[in-house]
Amino acid sequence: QNLVLGDSRITCEIDSGSAVSVMSVDTYRSNFQQYNLQCCNVILNCYNESKMSPIGFLILPVTYENQVRMLKMYVVNVRKSKPTLLGRDFICAFGLALCSLDCNNLVQENCDLEKKLQEKFHTLFSDELGRFNKYKVQLKLKPDAQLKFFKPRPVPLALQSKVENELQRLTELGILEKIEHAEFATPIVPVLRPDGGVRICGDFSVTLNKNL
Repeated sequence: QNLVLGDSRITCEIDSGSAVSVMSVDTYRSNFQQYNLQCCNVILNCYNESKMSPIGFLILPVTYENQVRMLKMYVVNVRKSKPTLLGRDFICAFGLALCSLDCNNLVQENCDLEKKLQEKFHTLFSDELGRFNKYKVQLKLKPDAQLKFFKPRPVPLALQSKVENELQRLTELGILEKIEHAEFATPIVPVLRPDGGVRICGDFSVTLNKNL
Protein backbone atom coordinates (compact mmCIF):
# COMPACT_ATOMS: atom_id res chain seq x y z
CA GLN A 1 0.00 0.00 0.00
CA ASN A 2 3.00 2.32 0.33
CA LEU A 3 4.35 1.47 -3.14
CA VAL A 4 3.51 3.73 -6.08
CA LEU A 5 4.54 3.19 -9.69
CA GLY A 6 4.33 6.52 -11.48
CA ASP A 7 0.99 7.80 -10.16
CA SER A 8 -0.64 4.38 -9.81
CA ARG A 9 -0.97 1.85 -7.04
CA ILE A 10 -1.06 -1.60 -8.63
CA THR A 11 -0.52 -5.14 -7.41
CA CYS A 12 3.16 -6.10 -7.48
CA GLU A 13 5.27 -9.04 -6.43
CA ILE A 14 8.90 -8.85 -5.33
CA ASP A 15 10.97 -11.68 -6.79
CA SER A 16 14.65 -11.89 -5.84
CA GLY A 17 15.07 -14.59 -8.48
CA SER A 18 14.42 -12.07 -11.26
CA ALA A 19 17.22 -9.73 -12.29
CA VAL A 20 14.84 -7.17 -13.82
CA SER A 21 11.37 -5.72 -13.22
CA VAL A 22 8.57 -6.65 -15.62
CA MET A 23 4.96 -5.67 -16.28
CA SER A 24 2.38 -6.94 -18.76
CA VAL A 25 1.48 -4.98 -21.88
CA ASP A 26 -2.11 -4.69 -20.60
CA THR A 27 -0.90 -3.11 -17.36
CA TYR A 28 1.20 -0.67 -19.37
CA ARG A 29 -1.70 0.32 -21.63
CA SER A 30 -4.10 0.70 -18.70
CA ASN A 31 -1.87 2.75 -16.42
CA PHE A 32 1.37 3.97 -17.98
CA GLN A 33 0.86 4.99 -21.60
CA GLN A 34 1.98 8.52 -20.69
CA TYR A 35 5.50 7.08 -20.35
CA ASN A 36 7.47 6.58 -23.54
CA LEU A 37 7.93 2.92 -24.46
CA GLN A 38 11.46 2.45 -25.76
CA CYS A 39 12.67 -0.35 -28.03
CA CYS A 40 15.09 -3.00 -26.78
CA ASN A 41 16.69 -6.21 -28.01
CA VAL A 42 16.80 -7.99 -24.65
CA ILE A 43 15.91 -11.69 -24.32
CA LEU A 44 14.60 -12.71 -20.90
CA ASN A 45 15.19 -16.24 -19.60
CA CYS A 46 12.18 -17.50 -17.63
CA TYR A 47 12.29 -19.85 -14.63
CA ASN A 48 10.99 -22.73 -16.79
CA GLU A 49 13.90 -22.23 -19.24
CA SER A 50 11.67 -20.64 -21.88
CA LYS A 51 12.64 -17.30 -23.42
CA MET A 52 10.65 -14.08 -23.71
CA SER A 53 11.26 -10.97 -25.82
CA PRO A 54 9.95 -7.73 -24.25
CA ILE A 55 8.15 -5.36 -26.60
CA GLY A 56 10.11 -2.53 -24.97
CA PHE A 57 10.86 -0.79 -21.67
CA LEU A 58 10.00 2.43 -19.87
CA ILE A 59 11.77 4.46 -17.20
CA LEU A 60 9.30 4.80 -14.35
CA PRO A 61 9.46 6.78 -11.07
CA VAL A 62 8.83 4.40 -8.20
CA THR A 63 7.93 5.67 -4.73
CA TYR A 64 8.47 3.45 -1.71
CA GLU A 65 8.79 4.44 1.96
CA ASN A 66 8.94 8.13 0.98
CA GLN A 67 11.84 7.44 -1.37
CA VAL A 68 11.73 7.87 -5.15
CA ARG A 69 13.88 5.93 -7.58
CA MET A 70 13.83 5.76 -11.38
CA LEU A 71 13.34 2.12 -12.40
CA LYS A 72 13.63 0.45 -15.79
CA MET A 73 10.48 -1.63 -16.32
CA TYR A 74 10.32 -4.15 -19.17
CA VAL A 75 6.96 -4.67 -20.85
CA VAL A 76 6.08 -8.20 -21.97
CA ASN A 77 3.10 -9.71 -23.74
CA VAL A 78 1.56 -11.90 -21.02
CA ARG A 79 -1.88 -12.33 -19.50
CA LYS A 80 -3.31 -9.33 -17.68
CA SER A 81 -3.80 -11.44 -14.55
CA LYS A 82 -0.04 -11.61 -14.10
CA PRO A 83 1.07 -9.10 -11.43
CA THR A 84 3.87 -6.64 -12.07
CA LEU A 85 7.16 -8.22 -11.06
CA LEU A 86 9.75 -6.22 -9.11
CA GLY A 87 13.16 -7.84 -9.46
CA ARG A 88 16.58 -7.42 -7.93
CA ASP A 89 16.99 -4.05 -9.65
CA PHE A 90 14.13 -2.76 -7.45
CA ILE A 91 15.59 -4.44 -4.36
CA CYS A 92 19.00 -2.85 -4.95
CA ALA A 93 17.56 0.56 -5.83
CA PHE A 94 15.83 0.83 -2.44
CA GLY A 95 18.45 -1.09 -0.45
CA LEU A 96 15.98 -3.69 0.77
CA ALA A 97 17.19 -6.51 3.00
CA LEU A 98 16.00 -10.00 2.17
CA CYS A 99 14.81 -12.25 4.97
CA SER A 100 17.65 -14.29 6.42
CA LEU A 101 17.50 -18.06 6.82
CA ASP A 102 18.42 -20.03 9.90
CA CYS A 103 21.07 -22.20 8.24
CA ASN A 104 21.45 -24.46 11.27
CA ASN A 105 17.78 -25.39 11.23
CA LEU A 106 17.87 -25.77 7.44
CA VAL A 107 20.80 -28.19 7.61
CA GLN A 108 19.13 -30.15 10.41
CA GLU A 109 15.88 -30.45 8.43
CA ASN A 110 17.81 -31.67 5.38
CA CYS A 111 19.63 -34.24 7.51
CA ASP A 112 16.34 -35.49 8.97
CA LEU A 113 14.83 -35.76 5.49
CA GLU A 114 17.87 -37.64 4.22
CA LYS A 115 17.65 -40.08 7.12
CA LYS A 116 13.93 -40.69 6.52
CA LEU A 117 14.52 -41.32 2.81
CA GLN A 118 17.33 -43.76 3.57
CA GLU A 119 15.12 -45.65 6.03
CA LYS A 120 12.14 -45.77 3.67
CA PHE A 121 14.16 -46.79 0.60
CA HIS A 122 16.96 -48.66 2.35
CA THR A 123 17.47 -51.07 -0.54
CA LEU A 124 18.31 -48.17 -2.86
CA PHE A 125 20.98 -46.87 -0.49
CA SER A 126 22.51 -50.25 0.26
CA ASP A 127 26.16 -50.87 -0.62
CA GLU A 128 25.17 -54.27 -1.98
CA LEU A 129 24.69 -54.78 -5.70
CA GLY A 130 21.09 -54.50 -6.84
CA ARG A 131 19.35 -56.91 -9.19
CA PHE A 132 16.66 -56.38 -11.81
CA ASN A 133 14.07 -59.10 -11.29
CA LYS A 134 10.91 -57.77 -12.93
CA TYR A 135 11.23 -59.93 -16.02
CA LYS A 136 13.81 -61.73 -18.14
CA VAL A 137 15.54 -59.87 -20.94
CA GLN A 138 16.08 -61.68 -24.24
CA LEU A 139 18.48 -60.60 -26.97
CA LYS A 140 17.21 -61.65 -30.39
CA LEU A 141 19.89 -62.32 -32.98
CA LYS A 142 19.59 -61.84 -36.71
CA PRO A 143 18.85 -65.05 -38.65
CA ASP A 144 22.26 -64.82 -40.33
CA ALA A 145 24.14 -63.85 -37.16
CA GLN A 146 27.75 -65.00 -37.11
CA LEU A 147 29.29 -64.53 -33.70
CA LYS A 148 33.03 -64.84 -33.32
CA PHE A 149 35.54 -65.92 -30.72
CA PHE A 150 38.08 -63.21 -29.91
CA LYS A 151 41.23 -63.96 -27.99
CA PRO A 152 41.94 -61.87 -24.89
CA ARG A 153 43.55 -58.56 -25.68
CA PRO A 154 46.88 -57.73 -24.02
CA VAL A 155 46.45 -55.92 -20.71
CA PRO A 156 49.07 -53.34 -19.68
CA LEU A 157 51.34 -54.73 -16.99
CA ALA A 158 50.39 -51.93 -14.59
CA LEU A 159 46.71 -52.95 -14.83
CA GLN A 160 47.03 -56.74 -14.78
CA SER A 161 46.68 -57.20 -11.02
CA LYS A 162 43.80 -54.71 -10.87
CA VAL A 163 41.98 -56.48 -13.69
CA GLU A 164 42.46 -59.88 -12.05
CA ASN A 165 41.19 -58.56 -8.71
CA GLU A 166 38.14 -56.97 -10.34
CA LEU A 167 37.31 -60.15 -12.26
CA GLN A 168 37.58 -62.10 -9.01
CA ARG A 169 35.31 -59.62 -7.23
CA LEU A 170 32.67 -59.79 -9.98
CA THR A 171 32.82 -63.58 -9.91
CA GLU A 172 32.31 -63.68 -6.14
CA LEU A 173 29.30 -61.36 -6.50
CA GLY A 174 27.77 -63.70 -9.06
CA ILE A 175 27.96 -61.19 -11.89
CA LEU A 176 30.47 -63.26 -13.83
CA GLU A 177 30.64 -67.04 -14.00
CA LYS A 178 33.71 -69.08 -14.86
CA ILE A 179 33.43 -71.49 -17.79
CA GLU A 180 35.88 -73.95 -19.33
CA HIS A 181 34.83 -73.63 -22.97
CA ALA A 182 33.02 -71.05 -25.10
CA GLU A 183 32.02 -71.02 -28.74
CA PHE A 184 31.84 -67.22 -28.78
CA ALA A 185 33.87 -64.68 -26.81
CA THR A 186 34.00 -60.89 -26.54
CA PRO A 187 37.20 -59.09 -25.54
CA ILE A 188 37.15 -56.95 -22.43
CA VAL A 189 38.22 -53.32 -22.13
CA PRO A 190 39.52 -52.28 -18.69
CA VAL A 191 38.73 -48.63 -17.92
CA LEU A 192 40.71 -46.91 -15.19
CA ARG A 193 38.52 -45.33 -12.50
CA PRO A 194 39.30 -41.98 -10.83
CA ASP A 195 39.92 -43.84 -7.54
CA GLY A 196 42.60 -46.01 -9.15
CA GLY A 197 40.45 -49.10 -9.63
CA VAL A 198 39.26 -50.51 -12.95
CA ARG A 199 35.86 -51.03 -14.55
CA ILE A 200 35.54 -54.11 -16.74
CA CYS A 201 33.69 -53.43 -20.00
CA GLY A 202 32.94 -55.77 -22.88
CA ASP A 203 33.70 -54.58 -26.41
CA PHE A 204 30.46 -55.87 -27.91
CA SER A 205 30.85 -53.58 -30.92
CA VAL A 206 33.00 -56.27 -32.56
CA THR A 207 30.78 -59.22 -31.68
CA LEU A 208 27.19 -58.97 -30.47
CA ASN A 209 25.94 -55.49 -31.41
CA LYS A 210 26.00 -55.89 -35.19
CA ASN A 211 24.21 -59.23 -34.92
CA LEU A 212 21.19 -57.99 -32.97
